[in-house]
Amino acid sequence: MSACLLGRPVRYDGGAKPVGDEVVKRWRGEGRVVVFCPEVSGGLSVPRPAAEIVGGDGDDVLDGVARVLTEGGEDVSRHFVRGARLALEAARGAGVRVALLKESSPSCGSLRVHDGRFAGARVPGHGVTTALLRRAGVRVFGEDRITEAAAFLRALEGSGARRLRQSPGFGGFWRVVAVMAPVDRSAGRKSSVRLGLFRPLRPEPGQLGGGTVVLASASGFRARSGTSQSGDA
Repeated sequence: MSACLLGRPVRYDGGAKPVGDEVVKRWRGEGRVVVFCPEVSGGLSVPRPAAEIVGGDGDDVLDGVARVLTEGGEDVSRHFVRGARLALEAARGAGVRVALLKESSPSCGSLRVHDGRFAGARVPGHGVTTALLRRAGVRVFGEDRITEAAAFLRALEGSGARRLRQSPGFGGFWRVVAVMAPVDRSAGRKSSVRLGLFRPLRPEPGQLGGGTVVLASASGFRARSGTSQSGDA
C-alpha cells in the first residue's frame, strides 16, 4: 500500500494523502498491510520536484521508450525504475497479490497518470511501479477503488480455499510459504496469522504444481507436517 495513503509525509511536496476508509483500517488491524513508497525507496528526497511521465506510461518507461522528467527537465527515470523493482521485491517477499496505490502518481497510478505537460491534465495509463507489479501478476487498485479491491480480495481468498480443499494433496505434506501480508509495524502491534500461501512440498501427478500459488484460510487448514513463516521480517 502506498505510504502516503497511510498518512506518511513522503509525497513530492512533503505531504500525505491519508485515506480513512474502514476497510483499510480493518486490513491494518489484521496485519495485512505492507507499506511502501517507491519514489523515496528509489532514492528521491522529500520534498522533491514534481515529476511526470513524458512519452507514454509506466510500461513505456520500463521498456525504455518513455522517461520520467521533472518540470525543469531532469530525467529521474532511474529512480522510478529502481523504486518499482524494490516494490516488487517487497511484494514478492510478503506474497502480496493485491496492491492499493496512489492514483495518478507517476509511480503508482493504476488507471490514469498526468500527461507530461505539468498542467494538471491526466490521461489513461499507469505508473512505473504499477506496471511492474502487474507484469508480475499483482492486481493494483487506486484509493478510489477500495471497495473493488476488497471484493477482489474476498473472491481470491474464497477461490484459493476451494482449490486447496479440492486438491488431492490437501491434508498431506503442505507448507506455509509466506503470510500474505506481514505485520504492519506502524500499527504498533502484532496480529494473528489469518492467511497463508500454500505449496505442496512434493507434488504428485494430479496435484497442483510446485510453482502454483494457492491462497487459503489458515483457520480451515490442517497439515500433518509443515513449517510456517510469520511474516515479521
